[in-house]
Amino acid sequence: WYALFGVNGFRSKSSARPADFNFEEHTQLRGSTEDNNNQLYWGGRLALAQGPVAWGASYLRGKHDQDGEFLYEAWGIDASAYVRGIQLRSEYLQRDTEVFDDEGRTDFQKKGFYAQVEAPAGRHLAVVGRFDGLLREGPSLGTRNDETSGIIRWTFGVNVMPTLDYAIRFHFEHWRFTDFDN
Repeated sequence: WYALFGVNGFRSKSSARPADFNFEEHTQLRGSTEDNNNQLYWGGRLALAQGPVAWGASYLRGKHDQDGEFLYEAWGIDASAYVRGIQLRSEYLQRDTEVFDDEGRTDFQKKGFYAQVEAPAGRHLAVVGRFDGLLREGPSLGTRNDETSGIIRWTFGVNVMPTLDYAIRFHFEHWRFTDFDN
């Protein structure tokens, strides 16, 4: 399976000093659906599946500032498998954005990932383990004061499924922030 597309892309607020864009402006009613630079974003998706295993890859590229000079690029890969009643899922996504900070043009990067395992532990129970994170490098706010940060999370849980239609999850999460002491 594959798909190719061209769409109106994300927009940064300022053309003079483009920084990372604000997703609220693109998803809420107060945001405009008009393109800010008359340049389409281009991308695609490729997915392959064979039996209980599936792989996928996605890509998106475009200019986010009003003058059409600052590039935004995102790509990701994902995989899932269902083997002997155990569901495995994982994904990695990276976004590179050219921004303007107090020293000039530079790059801002976000990376996100997760890996999850869900295994049956009885007729109405399943055990879930998950590891995920978000890492950021570069001046997202337009200054050099916010270079890097990250969040890592480990989750362990139990799904209780009283019926086929409902699941109740009890879980424990451990968070680690790379830019805070505690």
